[in-house]
Amino acid sequence: MSPGRARLALWTAAVLLLPLPYLVLPVGGAEPVVRFLFLGAIAAAYSSCVDGSGVAWLLTGLLLGHVLLYSAGLGLAAWLLVRAIPAPLRRPCVLALGLGGAAVALAFPIYRTPFDDVSAWSRWLGLFQ
Repeated sequence: MSPGRARLALWTAAVLLLPLPYLVLPVGGAEPVVRFLFLGAIAAAYSSCVDGSGVAWLLTGLLLGHVLLYSAGLGLAAWLLVRAIPAPLRRPCVLALGLGGAAVALAFPIYRTPFDDVSAWSRWLGLFQ
């Protein structure tokens, strides 16, 4: 596996699976970057169609700022991790990390979703209900 593909695979797995906290909003959640993107897109649609002023644009900016910041940080972490893995072990390590992370995210409620009214803890599939 080439270093570029390994970085992309690790970055994609981290963006989709790794629970990360809200940095600015004091809501106590831990969700993957894809959920921040999902909520940011909803907030942007609301801001542009319903509420052109007020706090909606601020919330949109905060959520999408989390996406940019975490995406860049996860890209750097993936780059450093790929450099640390020897070339013969790269494919098994990347597959183990990606598939292991997906199995944990699907099997266990590891995400804390502060904007969910049903349950505060969720598995990956429950993030988008």
